[in-house]
Amino acid sequence: MTARTKPATGLLLLFASGTRPNVEAFQSALSEASPVSISHRPDGENWLELLIDGMTFDCTGLSPGKGAAAPYFRNIVALSKPDEGPFEAIQLAASEHLAAGASSLPVMRGLAAVGLHLAEKFAPVAIGWPPASAQIATGVFRHIVSGWLDGGPFPAPGLIAFSRNSAGEMESEGLSYFTGQELHLSADLVADQGSAMRIGTRLVNELVGHAPLSSSLKATGTDGRTIWMEPSVDGKRIMVTGHTD
Repeated sequence: MTARTKPATGLLLLFASGTRPNVEAFQSALSEASPVSISHRPDGENWLELLIDGMTFDCTGLSPGKGAAAPYFRNIVALSKPDEGPFEAIQLAASEHLAAGASSLPVMRGLAAVGLHLAEKFAPVAIGWPPASAQIATGVFRHIVSGWLDGGPFPAPGLIAFSRNSAGEMESEGLSYFTGQELHLSADLVADQGSAMRIGTRLVNELVGHAPLSSSLKATGTDGRTIWMEPSVDGKRIMVTGHTD
């Protein structure tokens, strides 16, 4: 079997140069009591197949082999500044038989659970999530993911990023990985940064895991204002505007 190499679409554990764990470290860390187990270890190669809740995920980029490719991260979550390295990455991604459903919530929960467990065991310097071009502080990743897995809201503050364009409108990055569409919030709706993030997070939680929006939809914002969501002409964005009743 040949070594696994995947594009940077999975979850990335970012380590300081020369500190990536190897196969033996994984074997030691993933004991019989661990919720994550090793389901396949190819002889002489630096990747593993990991199992959790009946789902398997490829773990590539282990030492002493070449680290997984990591992109430049535009969105920095709870880090005082981006950790620009030099760092090396280990990547977790849905195994081949799950790849078609990698963005579904059950598979994403499995991926997040494996990532959480490995983050607790190996303490990477940060977590990378390429769909949102996000580099996330490890402690924050652990907090938001553990909350989600325990029945809390989807971890939008880490897996979905928001930024303003030159017109003062707010746009999401990463939601399309789950729904096929990004949010585009009008400037009048997001004049206040705190309110803007609350609205964006609330809408993400309403939309994630559902089919793309195909017609206008009315919702209520965090301040009681009526919010209208409408798909763009090309269907790639959800245009969100606010009105006072």
